[in-house]
Amino acid sequence: MHRRELCRRLGAGGLLATVGCLGDRRGQSVDTAGSVDESASEVPEDDWPTFGLDNQHTGVKEDGVGPRTDTVAWTAIGDAPTVLCSPTVYDGTVYVGSASNAVHAFDAATGEELWSHPTTSYVETAPAVVDGTVYTADADGVVYALGTDGDRLWTYETETNLHSRAVAVHDGTVVVGTAGTMPAVVSGDTDESKAGTALGLDTATGEREWAYVGPTDWFTGPAVGGGRVYLGNHDGSVVALDSATGDELWTRDADGEHAGVLAPPTYAEGTLFVGVHAAGRLVALDAASGTRRWATDLKAPNVKSSPAVDGDRVYLGATGSEATDYDGPDESTPSPTPKRTPDDEEGAGMPSVEISGSVFAISRTDGTIDWRHETDHDFRSSPAVVDDRVYIGGGDRLLTLSRADGEPQWDVPFNDFVESSPAVADGRAYIGSADGHLYCIGE
Repeated sequence: MHRRELCRRLGAGGLLATVGCLGDRRGQSVDTAGSVDESASEVPEDDWPTFGLDNQHTGVKEDGVGPRTDTVAWTAIGDAPTVLCSPTVYDGTVYVGSASNAVHAFDAATGEELWSHPTTSYVETAPAVVDGTVYTADADGVVYALGTDGDRLWTYETETNLHSRAVAVHDGTVVVGTAGTMPAVVSGDTDESKAGTALGLDTATGEREWAYVGPTDWFTGPAVGGGRVYLGNHDGSVVALDSATGDELWTRDADGEHAGVLAPPTYAEGTLFVGVHAAGRLVALDAASGTRRWATDLKAPNVKSSPAVDGDRVYLGATGSEATDYDGPDESTPSPTPKRTPDDEEGAGMPSVEISGSVFAISRTDGTIDWRHETDHDFRSSPAVVDDRVYIGGGDRLLTLSRADGEPQWDVPFNDFVESSPAVADGRAYIGSADGHLYCIGE
């Protein structure tokens, strides 16, 4: 049992709990409410145990070591239709879900498959590994708790769809955000989808502790910090819940009527950072009240990435296009014409849209853009910032950029697009691709 879990069970009132748990506050941040947050400094150097590294999804490991080469050390799975899931690393093992309806475990050094556990549907929710238990969920809405040996400990059926990229495990509770139930037919007034639900489940038994039903649409994966759970919704809102009870503390419109929040938000020292899809913005909210602190226009409307946050900057990927990445039009300005592809055999002369993707480093204080790396790749992956590099999946490859100025270092091409976010640990990067493989990059 980890010391933090032991301290929680002993309780805050005992002398032993008071003395024994003081050391756990080192490297942690305290928000305006005075709550102590778990931080990336608690994650062992060789681990990346959940989406975005920690429950806050900060995605930054200052003292970690990433790969210095574009060598593919090994590949795994291979026969899956796709691997959209973000891998995680815990105690020398890589955990990942796939569209072959399974959760897999591989030796991090060799790629040898240790076990594969069947699921009822495909898995795109990154496993979270806490105290020797693996928590994840499949698209049919079944939440799983597995031992690190692959044995099933419990399951919970949410009876809704579940497409969030992450779960969060905090203080004896695993939190998930569901996608509701999509209609079988998309016409008529009676075919509206069922709203998503945020759930808190007991980590030991899988019993439901609380539930929060959203007004509409899908919830993202949760971030946890300052005694609160934060989730984005595809309707463009952000909600803060009490992490112990699931009670709503505040709800805020992220940015405009047609905006959406598609990726988990990121919490850091009393501020919530949210990428807003369609509006093309990064928004910073006060975590205690939901009040907006600043918003940055990225000039790229497609934001499907969770921000990574260090002491000075926020890192984020976003995508625009020839037809949409512009300031107009107004009444006197015609719409831009998409470029044509005359060599396209099946659609010669038909319009096509050129992708224009960017990775940003943005001031955490005021939202000004420190640097922007532009490329022709789209970004559905969230960045991992380790030592002096930024690692992110873009288009059909893994890109590495200088953390200081965004200059490209090297990239590794795959055979299909990347939606998985990299896990970086012990000199290697692990990432999935829609070509059905899990890749290990490094010596």
